[in-house]
Amino acid sequence: MARHTVIIAFLILGIGRLFAQSTTDSLYFYIDDMPDADTYLPAPPDTARLDFFSDFIQWQWGKKMRQDTVRGPQANLDSQYGIERTKVIFGNALGCDIDSLTMPATYHLMQKAGNTVALSADKTSHMRKRPFQQLNEHTWGAFDNEEELLNDSAYLSRHTALGWATALILAEMAPQLQDTILKVGYNYGMSRVIAGAHWQSDVDAAMLCASAAVARLHASPQFIEDLHAAKQEYDAYTTLNRKSDAGWPNGRYFLPAFTDTIDKHYYRDVVNYWQAKTERNTPRGDQAIADADISDPTLIASFVIAMSADTLVDSIPAITAMVSAAKAAFEETAQELKASERFRKRPYVKMKEQTLIPDEEDTYLEISSYPSTNAQVGWGLALLFAEIAPSHQDEILKRGYEYGESRIIAGYQFASDVQAGRILASAVVAHLHADPDFMALLQSAKTEFSTLSQ
Repeated sequence: MARHTVIIAFLILGIGRLFAQSTTDSLYFYIDDMPDADTYLPAPPDTARLDFFSDFIQWQWGKKMRQDTVRGPQANLDSQYGIERTKVIFGNALGCDIDSLTMPATYHLMQKAGNTVALSADKTSHMRKRPFQQLNEHTWGAFDNEEELLNDSAYLSRHTALGWATALILAEMAPQLQDTILKVGYNYGMSRVIAGAHWQSDVDAAMLCASAAVARLHASPQFIEDLHAAKQEYDAYTTLNRKSDAGWPNGRYFLPAFTDTIDKHYYRDVVNYWQAKTERNTPRGDQAIADADISDPTLIASFVIAMSADTLVDSIPAITAMVSAAKAAFEETAQELKASERFRKRPYVKMKEQTLIPDEEDTYLEISSYPSTNAQVGWGLALLFAEIAPSHQDEILKRGYEYGESRIIAGYQFASDVQAGRILASAVVAHLHADPDFMALLQSAKTEFSTLSQ
């Protein structure tokens, strides 16, 4: 779909959304400036594909959660989209009332960022039926208008994009409460699966879309100024000591635990394993082998190519320093989550099969599969490089996404390991943005790249 067609479709299908009003007061960027999910995310699975089975299993889970659990009423309320709902759930997480009178800077930041993130969520050419439509049922959400939803694609989940993007921004603003904030954002998206308004793959894709959109927001001087104002406002409102060490985000708090063979959710991973295996004897399989090397020089060279910067790795010391610091953070948080979770066997061990890289199989026998370190490093660096070189954001994000997919193709990780790694990466990036020392490295990398691209 041509870019102008997407814009026209966005205006027609606005369904009363405030973000159709493209003014500098309501948006940080226009739609053309935002990342294009079609270029770095796969199309949603068709009902004829094996991986649609994963979505169907999750739909069954969501329907079960509606009754006799606290998640049912929560999903019902979470069907309300926009600032009127997010100010409540995130206000509870922050321990304050967020509105235009008591916390105008925070309210303004949430509303304007949400409007802008919605552009990325709407920037897709895929038209997909909603679960309730596909399965001839009704939604669970009290605020869902089924007639409107029937004319609006399930892919991507706009609720999820709004919730996760808001969580990342507020986690940067208040890192001491990051885990609580991130859990709220994650649950807001999962409520859409429970409500039957979205498939799981709509939610998964939207979380990545949200983190990409937040990376783009960080390239806006106005966003940075508004975020700083919100931080000052929150400091004045709360008695929390912002300078205390919040530690890294704890993925165990806001990410789901991995499933094992006794749980039918496990077979979502099995389906994805066999689907990915078909790509081994293709050029994509060769790429998966190459992507197993995540040494600093190899990573930098890979992203430099995506950034269309023809330069030697050893001639970019600032970018090298930034990558080294960020990669260390991603690896540390991955290891912390691996240590806190039950040990998960690798796919090739579970399936009793050989991988694409047999020489490395013994190395990973004692290293838990969940979450994927490679996926976390690849996606996390992509978010940072997209901020450094926003004009090449789509190519960068595609390269970062591929690192995770390569681990599934190679047989070293399940799809849920990869998704967890990417989500954790976006949370770590939010934490890094709250670290003055890392921000100095990031700013130096931006300055260095700007001289290379001239």
